Amino acid sequence: MTGLSGPVVDIAVRNRGSGAAFIKKVSVNVTSSESLTSCKGVGGDLQTTANYAIEIPLSRKPPFTKTTEDIHFDVKSGENDRFTLAIGPDSQEAGHAPWIGVVTIRLHDEDGSDLDIGPIALVDAGEDPHIRPTGLSWKIDKPDSPSCMRSNARAVGEVMQIPGISPSNEFSALHRALRPYR
Repeated sequence: MTGLSGPVVDIAVRNRGSGAAFIKKVSVNVTSSESLTSCKGVGGDLQTTANYAIEIPLSRKPPFTKTTEDIHFDVKSGENDRFTLAIGPDSQEAGHAPWIGVVTIRLHDEDGSDLDIGPIALVDAGEDPHIRPTGLSWKIDKPDSPSCMRSNARAVGEVMQIPGISPSNEFSALHRALRPYR
């Protein structure tokens, strides 16, 4: 897939079995997906050996599952390996404002077994120059409408309340940056 602007999930796997494990497809269960509102008037020592992408259609209302069968990731018996999975808004539907999503990733092995990862809270920065990541934080310009930014803070805060959620570092940083608007 080209043009995917979404965040990357770095997945490390270990095969504890006696034979090779072959991940043949990945499903992403989307439980939350929305664009925030523009409030202005305008890994480790193990190297990654493969990169994959899944685009989330913004026109579909969650919950839904998006599956790709374009995965061909082999982990030899007793070894560790890593791959990345870019998950974000469909490049044809992506808007100007940041996108937030909650996903659970299911790895499907060729032998029929599955491994679930998540739920994970993700954020894509979008292209809004008034709310953007800077280093390990977010820069949020004074909004034209404080109630607009309160709505964004509420949406991010609701995701943080999901039991068992693992927020990405970028999502946690956005949550902290929106604190003054809660």
